Amino acid sequence: MSDETVQFFKSRYVEETQAESVNPCPVAICTPMYNSEPFLEKYLQAILQLNYPRDLLSLNFTVQGDDRTFDILKEFKSEFSHMYRGIRIEKIALITDEYLPHIQNVVHCRNLLAKWTAPDPVFFIDHDNFPPPETLKKLLQDLQTGASIAAGVYLFYKRDRKRPDLPGMMNFTAFFLINGEMGAAGLNSSGMEGVLPEEIFTKQLWVDAVAMGSTLMTRKILDEHQFIVPEGRIMSDDTAYCLQAGRTGHRFIADFNLLIPHWGYDIHFTSLEGSGLVHLKASISENMSQRRQKMHEDGIYITEIALKPKADDIQEKFHSACLFHRNGEIDKAEDLCRRILDKMPDHADTVQLLGCILFQRGIINEGIVHLSRSTELSPENPLFFNNLGMALKESGQIEESIAIFRRALDLRPDSAEIHHNLGSAFQALGRLKAAASCYGQALDIEPDHFLSHKALSDINLPGEDYISILTRIHSWLKPATYLEVGVQSGRSLTLAQPPTIALGIDPEPRITHEFNAFTKIYPMTSDAFFESHNPQKEMDNQAIKLAFIDGLHLFEQVLKDFINIEKNMLKQSVILIHDCLPLDERTSARTRGTKFWSGDPWKMILCLKKYRPDLRVSAIKTPPTGLGIVTNLDPGSTVLQENFDKIISDFIPLDFNHLKQNYDTTLNAAPNDWTWIRRQMEGAKTI
Repeated sequence: MSDETVQFFKSRYVEETQAESVNPCPVAICTPMYNSEPFLEKYLQAILQLNYPRDLLSLNFTVQGDDRTFDILKEFKSEFSHMYRGIRIEKIALITDEYLPHIQNVVHCRNLLAKWTAPDPVFFIDHDNFPPPETLKKLLQDLQTGASIAAGVYLFYKRDRKRPDLPGMMNFTAFFLINGEMGAAGLNSSGMEGVLPEEIFTKQLWVDAVAMGSTLMTRKILDEHQFIVPEGRIMSDDTAYCLQAGRTGHRFIADFNLLIPHWGYDIHFTSLEGSGLVHLKASISENMSQRRQKMHEDGIYITEIALKPKADDIQEKFHSACLFHRNGEIDKAEDLCRRILDKMPDHADTVQLLGCILFQRGIINEGIVHLSRSTELSPENPLFFNNLGMALKESGQIEESIAIFRRALDLRPDSAEIHHNLGSAFQALGRLKAAASCYGQALDIEPDHFLSHKALSDINLPGEDYISILTRIHSWLKPATYLEVGVQSGRSLTLAQPPTIALGIDPEPRITHEFNAFTKIYPMTSDAFFESHNPQKEMDNQAIKLAFIDGLHLFEQVLKDFINIEKNMLKQSVILIHDCLPLDERTSARTRGTKFWSGDPWKMILCLKKYRPDLRVSAIKTPPTGLGIVTNLDPGSTVLQENFDKIISDFIPLDFNHLKQNYDTTLNAAPNDWTWIRRQMEGAKTI
């Protein structure tokens, strides 16, 4: 390490004035997982060993790549969810664009995780980084100095592709500026060992950028800045984020007291007495070496991509235009497209992009002209025909769009997206049978195609969606008390209006809406709530007048919630149950395998018809998956409770095939008609 670098570091030491202890606060741990099975055991051990109150931690994972990672995390959640404030695991589709797909996926997942976890600060941990137990508390202390991001420094392995004869070297992911040029704190020696000044090794340092491998971030910086795909090819998304945020006054600390172990490394530090230096030696496992080599060969890492030969100037500018467009900088994207076309008028990709931009701006005719021309320049590109079809459909030229979508399918018959778009054109013309056929073909190709599931739902259950119906019910009924199981973001709970007293129950509430009525949130399971609380006492000693069950999408839990709620209601009260009209077998399975998923609450309709004929039970045909409505209640009934075990054994084995012959009759399907719905609740107006 040069004297200039050492002196620069000395000028940036953080004065250690922070408190010796820190008051713990809620923190969201977030990790984008990608083919992470080799790291998971060690990663999860590191999470479990963090010295921090677990009831203040939520764990949040996006999963891409191998299914085994998803399965292991689900097992972990099942085993440890009771110890944490919440555990969320979501499978995310891979972005497969040619331009920096690895970076695009990381950026997309980081932004999703940041959005999900508001309003908590976020502790980003890479899937192959393993923070020491004191890391989180230490980084929280670092934030008290005024930093927006505090990062544990971790080592990574970098091979010089220009010198393949060298074994590679260790680098730190702490970035700095000297004389206006960016550099990284490295060991300045080839191989896997070197020395660094002890005074650096034991300090916190103000830096211009840090890597997100083990990083605690304030909510303020997350709210103000999104992660972006960098425009250049030699800058990581981490560095781009910090430089962007730094321009608005945010500061970053690299904490050299926290050197984070990295998967596959065996790292040893030895103080060289009397020298003021620390000797660092690292070895790398054979498994790690092979994995890294494979990823380099595949061009996954940005450091590798940076060393590849540059594309021609036109293609490079086109990629920049795409990035401007993706990041919402439409003016820059359009200007760059026009400059490209000045030099190369027949650059098909740019003609296509400019057409999309113009259409997006509302310059419809010119946009369609460019989109049409792109198909002439590249007549074998199904994407171009698909985009032209979408533009024609949205501009009202639906018959023309159908012909174009069919041309796209001639070129790419295995595209679920194009089949779906053709279906949407048929649906716009009212040709619902043809539309449903197209959506079915899309789902044959891609069984988890959410938009096709949603479109089929809209065909099967036309009219106002369940949120609109709930809005009408609250507005008309004006219940004195309202209880909701399954709050999530608070979207439906916010429909309660003063003077209603509202209670929301959810073990992992992620409130993003402002409530209108007086509202209490209970962050626990519904079983735990009814065991430890009397809902009537929580509502100023009033019975529940309206309830909405939308928690776990499993029949047995809906049954338990119904039993617990009914005993706290009046005869004239109303219980609403979401997801009582399933779409198909796959989306109504008990185990979630699709984004569009209702589970098996529909069995509650069958159960109540058999065991509680005294109730009035219907399922309103409102999208996306129906809304059960139950009236004429009997708070004193114990029938369901007394027959609980038999009910479970009778109904759990049923699947969607049970509904195929007489769907509407079996589920007491009722019209999505407000006049009809209102009549079912007339008695509730009297309480």
